[in-house]
Amino acid sequence: MGHRRFTDFSSRPRGKHFWVKNAGRLGGLQEETTALGIPCLTLRENTERPITVEMGTNTVAGNKKKDILNCYRQIVENGKPGSAIPPKWDGKAAERIVDVLMVV
Repeated sequence: MGHRRFTDFSSRPRGKHFWVKNAGRLGGLQEETTALGIPCLTLRENTERPITVEMGTNTVAGNKKKDILNCYRQIVENGKPGSAIPPKWDGKAAERIVDVLMVV
């Protein structure tokens, strides 16, 4: 597939069973899948979006074939894990900012 821009993916997650990502270039994809409740497998040893792991939508699978396949099998066999949208990911950030600015 090669490298893709974020905009290539941003309109496509709906209806997917899960997404797989490797590089940090698509960090926003972890956030998108979390907001949509779609599991994401991150094929690295860490993530710059730990809240997505805490919410249950992102699994850091590592970069070893055995570990990646185990995480993949868990999603396929058990279905998508329980997940939640992080606090304040409600689309009302601008309203909260305005409220703070009105007080200042």
